[in-house]
Amino acid sequence: MFSNTIHHRLISASLIMLSACHAAACQSAAKQGAPPPSKLSEAETVASSLWRTISTTCPVAGGTSTSTFLRHDDSLVEFRDVRTSLFQWHVTKADELNGTQFKGLAVLRGSVYRYAGSLIGKWSSWEPPRETRNNIFDSEELYREHGGYRFKWPEMWVVVVEKRNDRWLFKFSQFETPETLDQTSLAAAATKKSCAELTSGRVDAR
Repeated sequence: MFSNTIHHRLISASLIMLSACHAAACQSAAKQGAPPPSKLSEAETVASSLWRTISTTCPVAGGTSTSTFLRHDDSLVEFRDVRTSLFQWHVTKADELNGTQFKGLAVLRGSVYRYAGSLIGKWSSWEPPRETRNNIFDSEELYREHGGYRFKWPEMWVVVVEKRNDRWLFKFSQFETPETLDQTSLAAAATKKSCAELTSGRVDAR
Protein backbone atom coordinates (compact mmCIF):
# COMPACT_ATOMS: atom_id res chain seq x y z
CA MET A 1 0.00 0.00 0.00
CA PHE A 2 2.79 2.41 1.01
CA SER A 3 4.89 1.53 -2.06
CA ASN A 4 1.84 2.00 -4.34
CA THR A 5 1.26 5.45 -2.83
CA ILE A 6 4.89 6.44 -3.48
CA HIS A 7 4.63 5.06 -7.02
CA HIS A 8 1.50 7.14 -7.70
CA ARG A 9 3.17 10.24 -6.29
CA LEU A 10 6.21 9.71 -8.49
CA ILE A 11 3.99 9.37 -11.58
CA SER A 12 2.06 12.53 -10.64
CA ALA A 13 5.31 14.46 -10.13
CA SER A 14 6.61 13.26 -13.49
CA LEU A 15 3.42 14.35 -15.25
CA ILE A 16 3.63 17.78 -13.62
CA MET A 17 7.25 18.13 -14.77
CA LEU A 18 6.33 17.09 -18.32
CA SER A 19 3.48 19.61 -18.38
CA ALA A 20 5.81 22.34 -17.15
CA CYS A 21 8.37 21.45 -19.83
CA HIS A 22 5.66 21.49 -22.53
CA ALA A 23 4.44 24.90 -21.33
CA ALA A 24 8.01 26.23 -21.33
CA ALA A 25 8.54 24.94 -24.89
CA CYS A 26 5.33 26.63 -26.03
CA GLN A 27 6.40 29.91 -24.42
CA SER A 28 9.81 29.61 -26.09
CA ALA A 29 8.20 29.07 -29.51
CA ALA A 30 5.93 32.07 -28.93
CA LYS A 31 8.93 34.24 -28.05
CA GLN A 32 10.59 33.24 -31.32
CA GLY A 33 7.64 34.61 -33.26
CA ALA A 34 6.14 31.24 -34.29
CA PRO A 35 2.41 31.89 -34.85
CA PRO A 36 -0.23 29.50 -33.55
CA PRO A 37 -1.08 26.74 -36.09
CA SER A 38 -4.60 28.16 -36.45
CA LYS A 39 -3.22 31.42 -37.88
CA LEU A 40 -1.24 29.61 -40.58
CA SER A 41 -4.21 27.35 -41.32
CA GLU A 42 -6.45 30.39 -41.77
CA ALA A 43 -3.88 31.97 -44.11
CA GLU A 44 -3.74 28.80 -46.23
CA THR A 45 -7.54 28.83 -46.56
CA VAL A 46 -7.48 32.52 -47.53
CA ALA A 47 -4.72 31.92 -50.12
CA SER A 48 -6.70 29.06 -51.69
CA SER A 49 -9.74 31.33 -51.89
CA LEU A 50 -7.58 34.03 -53.51
CA TRP A 51 -6.57 31.74 -56.41
CA ARG A 52 -10.14 30.48 -56.88
CA THR A 53 -11.33 34.10 -57.06
CA ILE A 54 -8.89 35.35 -59.70
CA SER A 55 -8.21 32.24 -61.81
CA THR A 56 -10.17 29.81 -63.97
CA THR A 57 -9.09 26.17 -64.23
CA CYS A 58 -10.27 24.13 -67.23
CA PRO A 59 -9.75 20.52 -68.34
CA VAL A 60 -7.51 20.00 -71.38
CA ALA A 61 -9.31 18.13 -74.15
CA GLY A 62 -8.05 14.60 -74.71
CA GLY A 63 -5.82 14.47 -71.65
CA THR A 64 -5.63 14.47 -67.88
CA SER A 65 -3.94 17.88 -67.58
CA THR A 66 -5.61 21.13 -66.62
CA SER A 67 -5.09 24.70 -67.80
CA THR A 68 -5.35 27.61 -65.39
CA PHE A 69 -5.95 31.12 -66.77
CA LEU A 70 -5.25 34.42 -65.03
CA ARG A 71 -5.81 37.93 -66.38
CA HIS A 72 -4.16 41.25 -65.65
CA ASP A 73 -5.29 44.36 -67.53
CA ASP A 74 -5.20 43.30 -71.20
CA SER A 75 -2.92 40.28 -70.68
CA LEU A 76 -3.94 36.66 -70.32
CA VAL A 77 -1.65 33.93 -68.97
CA GLU A 78 -2.25 30.19 -69.30
CA PHE A 79 -0.51 27.69 -67.03
CA ARG A 80 -0.53 23.90 -67.29
CA ASP A 81 -0.70 21.76 -64.15
CA VAL A 82 -0.40 24.55 -61.59
CA ARG A 83 0.91 24.21 -58.09
CA THR A 84 0.48 26.80 -55.37
CA SER A 85 2.55 27.55 -52.27
CA LEU A 86 2.23 29.83 -49.27
CA PHE A 87 5.42 31.13 -47.64
CA GLN A 88 5.08 32.57 -44.16
CA TRP A 89 7.10 35.68 -43.27
CA HIS A 90 8.28 36.79 -39.86
CA VAL A 91 6.05 39.35 -38.18
CA THR A 92 8.27 41.90 -36.43
CA LYS A 93 7.42 43.88 -33.32
CA ALA A 94 6.91 46.94 -35.53
CA ASP A 95 4.53 44.92 -37.72
CA GLU A 96 2.55 43.89 -34.65
CA LEU A 97 2.29 47.49 -33.45
CA ASN A 98 1.02 48.42 -36.92
CA GLY A 99 -1.73 45.82 -36.61
CA THR A 100 -0.18 43.01 -38.69
CA GLN A 101 -1.21 39.53 -37.53
CA PHE A 102 0.10 37.47 -40.46
CA LYS A 103 2.30 38.20 -43.46
CA GLY A 104 3.48 35.94 -46.26
CA LEU A 105 3.67 35.27 -49.98
CA ALA A 106 1.25 33.24 -52.09
CA VAL A 107 2.89 31.81 -55.24
CA LEU A 108 1.30 30.16 -58.28
CA ARG A 109 3.42 28.31 -60.87
CA GLY A 110 2.83 25.80 -63.64
CA SER A 111 4.85 23.14 -65.44
CA VAL A 112 4.75 25.42 -68.53
CA TYR A 113 3.10 28.74 -69.40
CA ARG A 114 2.24 31.03 -72.30
CA TYR A 115 0.69 34.48 -72.51
CA ALA A 116 -1.22 36.76 -74.83
CA GLY A 117 -2.09 40.42 -74.85
CA SER A 118 -2.70 43.51 -76.93
CA LEU A 119 1.03 43.96 -77.60
CA ILE A 120 1.50 40.61 -79.34
CA GLY A 121 -2.08 39.87 -80.41
CA LYS A 122 -1.60 36.09 -80.23
CA TRP A 123 -0.43 33.37 -77.88
CA SER A 124 3.31 33.22 -77.23
CA SER A 125 5.13 29.90 -77.46
CA TRP A 126 4.88 27.57 -74.48
CA GLU A 127 7.85 28.01 -72.15
CA PRO A 128 9.03 26.29 -68.96
CA PRO A 129 9.47 28.54 -65.94
CA ARG A 130 13.01 29.34 -64.93
CA GLU A 131 14.24 27.54 -61.84
CA THR A 132 13.62 29.53 -58.69
CA ARG A 133 14.89 28.47 -55.30
CA ASN A 134 12.07 28.43 -52.77
CA ASN A 135 14.26 30.07 -50.14
CA ILE A 136 14.00 33.31 -52.12
CA PHE A 137 10.40 33.46 -50.87
CA ASP A 138 11.18 32.49 -47.27
CA SER A 139 11.53 36.04 -45.99
CA GLU A 140 10.42 39.48 -47.03
CA GLU A 141 14.05 40.65 -47.06
CA LEU A 142 15.18 37.88 -49.46
CA TYR A 143 12.16 38.42 -51.70
CA ARG A 144 12.91 42.13 -52.05
CA GLU A 145 16.62 41.46 -52.48
CA HIS A 146 15.90 39.25 -55.52
CA GLY A 147 13.76 41.79 -57.32
CA GLY A 148 10.57 40.97 -55.43
CA TYR A 149 8.17 43.64 -56.50
CA ARG A 150 8.65 42.96 -60.21
CA PHE A 151 9.10 39.24 -59.78
CA LYS A 152 9.11 37.02 -62.87
CA TRP A 153 5.73 37.84 -64.38
CA PRO A 154 4.18 36.14 -66.34
CA GLU A 155 5.92 32.84 -65.58
CA MET A 156 4.58 32.88 -62.04
CA TRP A 157 2.14 34.94 -60.01
CA VAL A 158 3.14 36.18 -56.55
CA VAL A 159 0.84 37.97 -54.13
CA VAL A 160 1.79 39.38 -50.73
CA VAL A 161 -0.86 38.19 -48.26
CA GLU A 162 -1.30 40.08 -45.00
CA LYS A 163 -3.79 40.04 -42.17
CA ARG A 164 -3.92 43.49 -40.60
CA ASN A 165 -6.39 44.58 -37.94
CA ASP A 166 -8.47 41.45 -38.70
CA ARG A 167 -8.67 42.28 -42.44
CA TRP A 168 -7.02 40.16 -45.12
CA LEU A 169 -5.16 42.22 -47.74
CA PHE A 170 -3.60 41.14 -51.05
CA LYS A 171 -0.81 43.17 -52.61
CA PHE A 172 -0.26 42.56 -56.34
CA SER A 173 3.12 44.19 -56.36
CA GLN A 174 4.79 42.48 -59.34
CA PHE A 175 2.90 44.64 -61.83
CA GLU A 176 3.77 48.08 -63.09
CA THR A 177 0.87 49.56 -61.15
CA PRO A 178 0.80 47.74 -57.78
CA GLU A 179 -2.58 47.22 -56.15
CA THR A 180 -3.60 46.31 -52.63
CA LEU A 181 -7.10 44.84 -52.34
CA ASP A 182 -9.14 43.41 -49.49
CA GLN A 183 -11.34 40.34 -49.93
CA THR A 184 -14.43 42.35 -50.94
CA SER A 185 -12.68 44.54 -53.52
CA LEU A 186 -10.77 41.51 -54.85
CA ALA A 187 -14.02 39.69 -55.58
CA ALA A 188 -15.50 42.82 -57.20
CA ALA A 189 -12.41 43.36 -59.39
CA ALA A 190 -12.11 39.76 -60.57
CA THR A 191 -13.17 39.38 -64.20
CA LYS A 192 -13.18 35.76 -65.25
CA LYS A 193 -14.31 34.04 -68.44
CA SER A 194 -15.83 30.63 -68.87
CA CYS A 195 -13.79 27.59 -69.91
CA ALA A 196 -15.72 27.54 -73.21
CA GLU A 197 -14.46 31.06 -74.02
CA LEU A 198 -10.93 30.47 -72.77
CA THR A 199 -10.36 27.19 -74.64
CA SER A 200 -12.11 28.14 -77.89
CA GLY A 201 -8.81 28.80 -79.67
CA ARG A 202 -9.50 32.52 -80.07
CA VAL A 203 -7.28 34.93 -78.17
CA ASP A 204 -9.12 37.69 -76.38
CA ALA A 205 -7.37 38.98 -73.29
CA ARG A 206 -9.93 41.66 -72.59
